[in-house]
Amino acid sequence: MSAPYMTFYVADYLGDTRHLTTEQHGAYLLLLMTMWRSGGVLSDDPSKLARIAGLTVARWKRVSDDVMAFFTPCEGGLTQARLAAELTISNEKSEKNAESGRIGGRAKALKDKKAHLANAMRPPCPPEPEPDKIYEPTVHCRPKADALPVQEAFDEWNATANRRRLPVAKSLTASRRKQIKARLAEGGMAAWREALSAVEASPLCLGDNERGWRADLDFICQPKSFAKLREGSYAPAGKPGQSPPRALAEMSPELIARRRALLEQAPETPNA
Repeated sequence: MSAPYMTFYVADYLGDTRHLTTEQHGAYLLLLMTMWRSGGVLSDDPSKLARIAGLTVARWKRVSDDVMAFFTPCEGGLTQARLAAELTISNEKSEKNAESGRIGGRAKALKDKKAHLANAMRPPCPPEPEPDKIYEPTVHCRPKADALPVQEAFDEWNATANRRRLPVAKSLTASRRKQIKARLAEGGMAAWREALSAVEASPLCLGDNERGWRADLDFICQPKSFAKLREGSYAPAGKPGQSPPRALAEMSPELIARRRALLEQAPETPNA
């Protein structure tokens, strides 16, 4: 078997073939490469040589004289001295490399076998002691509840709105939750109930005004409105000598219940 590559000395080739035509160069190189692949021997049949050179038999006969001068007859066909010598050297190198690979492979296999036997004969290592396990109590995370009773404040407003026929809040949106938190932070549920009580006691907030406007949840959530409700700014004007109404936060639960009962019994003023 020939080597996968052919040794080619460019300077030597050009020095020996300056007299060849381009067509003869092509034929000569094709014959050399085919000879290298076939082990250094070519058939001397003109038709086969023409087919290798890619020429017709008639054309091959007209250009073959100068080309065939580089080849010599041998047993079995034609050969070329320089190519045969290089092919022999190349095959010897290939065989040497293959033998080195076989020797290296056997040496590696023997080394692996010795290592395997050594590991098989080695006593097993005692198991390493397990480190002391530290058991930590499982911590169950609970969702963080609101620090302020926003939902309770929301529900109390709707109870007041139903009782006094004011706009009922349909949903506790993120914006409303934020505003209720801010109002509760100012005074807790006591301040919130004080503002609700002020709304119930205010004819203006209940719709007794020229526009028929009525207070809603968003109104009491506004900082300015919330403060004015607690300060009594929306309370009805008192009669001369009459003391201002007491804030819801200052009343006892029994008094608050009686006051709300009286408000529920009072006739409602229709909205404008």
